[in-house]
Amino acid sequence: MLPAQAPAVEAGFFAGMVGRSPRMREVFGLLKKVAPMDVSVIVTGETGTGKELVARALHDESPRRKGPFVVLDCGSIPENLIESELFGHEKGAFTGAISSREGAFERADSGTIFLDEIGELRIDMQPRLLRVLENREVRRVGGTHVTGVDVRVVAATNRDLAKEVEDGAFREDLYFRLGVIHVQLPPLRARPDDVPWLIEHALSRQEVVKRHGQKRVTPAAMAILQSYGWPGKPQPRREGERAAPQIHRAVGAEISPRRAYPSRAPEALSLVTETASRRRDTSCTGARPSARCRG
Repeated sequence: MLPAQAPAVEAGFFAGMVGRSPRMREVFGLLKKVAPMDVSVIVTGETGTGKELVARALHDESPRRKGPFVVLDCGSIPENLIESELFGHEKGAFTGAISSREGAFERADSGTIFLDEIGELRIDMQPRLLRVLENREVRRVGGTHVTGVDVRVVAATNRDLAKEVEDGAFREDLYFRLGVIHVQLPPLRARPDDVPWLIEHALSRQEVVKRHGQKRVTPAAMAILQSYGWPGKPQPRREGERAAPQIHRAVGAEISPRRAYPSRAPEALSLVTETASRRRDTSCTGARPSARCRG
């Protein structure tokens, strides 16, 4: 497994993602180096750090960019359906299988498959996934025909898979097959210097300016946002409310501190969060950096 070390990207952008801190420039440098390589990648980090954005960037900057990009959330699929979702099924394979259906690997042929929350995959399913990665072919549930697939795999997890391997909860051979390259995403609280630029970038978006006009954040208000802990899981607007008990609603073009807790999300964070809530996995490392940075 290769560590996340590569030359920094000075511009602070990579494939729509945003970050000027040394840690994010280092991540962008690694992604720029790895994207053209047709190898599997594991992306780790807390919920909301932008793991799907990284997977999308790796696809968009690779020779597979014209192929499909298929997302499968292993943690949200019922246990009795995960095999079918991954590998497809034939008509009559199980109750309710009224027709044949391609799985995620077949749909991703010639492109990239993003296996989110890979740490949630049942231990008994892991050998079959390993065989697909090794042999580059799938057999649908209830079928006998084997179909070749040409797919790049990017997996993501917020778990410590190395520890899962030690505990016997994740197969070591699958871990190393998936993690040829390992990308670790830092949470926003570990890179507070990114906060001013991220907010400036969000407030300058055309749709935000058109709706709300030009806004600026005062130094005192920005200091509050930089000192906030940005925990991982709250919803974007709730996150904004929790982050800003000292932020005043915008009056005119200025967003400044206040003493009383606001009755609703302050204008500053509403502007920053409103675009983030439209996307499933947008975060502070993304094209729409916002208070959805849940850690």
